[in-house]
Amino acid sequence: KTVLVILSLSLSVVLLYGVSAFSAGFDMDKFVAKFMTADYLAGHKDLFKNRFGSETQELTEEFLASVNSIEGIKESGLIYYHTGHTTASMTKAQYLRFLDPMQMQTLSDKFHALGNEELTSPPIGIYGLDEMPFQYLKFVDGEVDYEELKKGNVIIQLVHEDDYGNPYLERAPYSVGDEVTFTYADEYEYIGDDMDAELVIYKSHEKTYTIGATAVLPGPLTVRRFGGANFAVAPEILKKEAGEKAARMSCLVNMEEGMEDQMETFLERYMENADSDLDFESKKGYSDQFQSFRRMFLLIGSAASLVVAFVGILNFINAIVTGIRARRRETAMLQSIGMTGRQLKEMLVLEGCAYGILAILLSLILSLLMQSLVLGQLEHILWFFTAKWIWSPILWMFLVFLVLGTLIPILAHRTVERKSIVERLREAE
Repeated sequence: KTVLVILSLSLSVVLLYGVSAFSAGFDMDKFVAKFMTADYLAGHKDLFKNRFGSETQELTEEFLASVNSIEGIKESGLIYYHTGHTTASMTKAQYLRFLDPMQMQTLSDKFHALGNEELTSPPIGIYGLDEMPFQYLKFVDGEVDYEELKKGNVIIQLVHEDDYGNPYLERAPYSVGDEVTFTYADEYEYIGDDMDAELVIYKSHEKTYTIGATAVLPGPLTVRRFGGANFAVAPEILKKEAGEKAARMSCLVNMEEGMEDQMETFLERYMENADSDLDFESKKGYSDQFQSFRRMFLLIGSAASLVVAFVGILNFINAIVTGIRARRRETAMLQSIGMTGRQLKEMLVLEGCAYGILAILLSLILSLLMQSLVLGQLEHILWFFTAKWIWSPILWMFLVFLVLGTLIPILAHRTVERKSIVERLREAE
């Protein structure tokens, strides 16, 4: 019975520790950084539905002027996206690097018939980055400063990364230093039905660049679609080559500390009163989502822990009470030969506290094993998790066990002590 009581108490502590440590390991900085870079990102509502692709969806000059008039802006910048048709010259082998299996199934027989070193011209995506969003680029091969990018001779090749921040460098079609020729379609139209429309180009021009670096552009700053080769240039260069097709895709804003609510209020009112097609995301919004998710898990986990703890405490109370009642003759004999009531209570309290101390020691060992074998490995499974060792759940449960180990034996002994020593010796016989 003693072993079962200690095990049930230990289980409640370990479960509570696991829930608390897991919840504490939720790293809000990692979570928010996955979805947001700046304090605010505004754009057409279709951008947030992965459907941005037309200059008719770009941010208006009126909106941008209103944004820049808000007090408390620390820095801001625009991201442009080329909504027209542009292709890049590359070999079949280079083209296949950035395609996923689903995209490969859509390739024509004519393409499959090409040799690996034969040239092809797939469509590409081009971003124009102001200096402020440029700072969020994560260079993984080579590096280009903004002044060099503005000259228009070099471009940055973009690749995606996985949930743990590892770039898919092997999917980059070019190497740093390679020259690549873009063909910009100046006048064109699609003829036929949407699904089977044929692109007819009437006028185009070419521009040759050097790959200056390969970098990761965070997902929230992209059109939020994957597949295809993408590149980044300075906005002036994109406007020069693409004209009206260089669309203002999104606006990034960082606010002075404590001024975030002003921008939040402005954007909400602007969406409601001026432009219903506008939408935005914020660090505050994702922080609230994170805290909501964390609270939900903590509530469910804590409830389960409390149920187990309640069962363990009931077993503890039952073991103490039944033990004292079963030892009525023993305690009566000890008192009959001179043990005082105070000494007897101290002995029973020490026995009760021993349950709690043993349970906590066992819990500590099991919690250490959980920390290294389970929580430590979760860092490699959950990208928003950082394992942390926390003492508070074990310390609080230790205090609870000490209080129970003190009060329950005293209260149980009082019910037995109501009868005299002689009566207890007779009952035991």
